[in-house]
Amino acid sequence: MAPRDVRLRSDAFTMAVVVACAAYVLAFSFIPGLREFSPLSCFIKRAVGLNCPTCGLTRAMACCARLDFVAAVRFNPLVVLVAPIVAVYC
Repeated sequence: MAPRDVRLRSDAFTMAVVVACAAYVLAFSFIPGLREFSPLSCFIKRAVGLNCPTCGLTRAMACCARLDFVAAVRFNPLVVLVAPIVAVYC
């Protein structure tokens, strides 16, 4: 197989993966009720119906990155412990 053929197959595979990921995100974002069945949703929240200790932590860390610490604590108070650790080690 020529190197050019390998590169074309690699590019086609990469494009297929990007399109599949975009379709997945769009489907779970815009189709009502489908988000409940997403493998990305919190297992504890789906099983028990309660927020787990890390629910909202991603949004809280995003607020910290924007220096909006009040909103970060509203999303998840655990960010007070996690943000300094992330700041030191990342």
